[in-house]
Amino acid sequence: MKKEFFFTTALAACVTFAAAARANSVNASPWSLEVSGGYQFATREFQNSPMASDGTKTFRSNWSMPKVDLITADLTGVYNINDQHALTLRVGVGTGHEKVKIDGGPTSIRDDVDLYTLMPGYRYTMPVYGDSLKAFAGVNVGVAHVKYKSQQSHAMGEKGPDPLYDTRVRDTDTGFAYSAELGLRYEMTQHVGLFAAYQFSGNTADVKRHTYNHGSGNEHPDNSTKAQLYNGVRVGLSYAF
Repeated sequence: MKKEFFFTTALAACVTFAAAARANSVNASPWSLEVSGGYQFATREFQNSPMASDGTKTFRSNWSMPKVDLITADLTGVYNINDQHALTLRVGVGTGHEKVKIDGGPTSIRDDVDLYTLMPGYRYTMPVYGDSLKAFAGVNVGVAHVKYKSQQSHAMGEKGPDPLYDTRVRDTDTGFAYSAELGLRYEMTQHVGLFAAYQFSGNTADVKRHTYNHGSGNEHPDNSTKAQLYNGVRVGLSYAF
């Protein structure tokens, strides 16, 4: 947690320092603000098939690949060094679900997912058509905080769903976050613009499942990671001050 915090703080300080230097030499405001919403999805594989104390497998190979769906919202401050280069600072939130279906049976797992990010970044912009339509590419690195929570789910025994074992998620973790995006912006007026972008993102936050044995009362940690790689889109409105 400390490493991610100090790393993000240092990058944010660089953005602030550059902005102060630019503001002292130019009268026009180099700042703009973006508000956006989006959709992201991810899939992952179970890394391990943990064993209960009696040797029963709690995860089986017939569990389908989990899918995560997130609805996101971002607020991005942009400092324009010039017409091409800019520094950014983005605060993002996302909420959604991860769902795992057991092939050949009705049993499934549904987890609630919450994602919070803080990411300084860099953006390059180039004109596409006249002064109104522009393309941009950007990268961001920072910190992510992830929360997973499942209500209830049955684990798998050797002969199918086993109500003796419940696989539950009650965990949070913080890790590095990163993203890259490519998009188009249409400037409707001198101050207002619309944009849309494809975004690839990920984080290193690791949230683990725990298998609970109702018979013995023992809890068995699962080594499968929840770290995600996301693909998604975001659309929004920008305002130049």
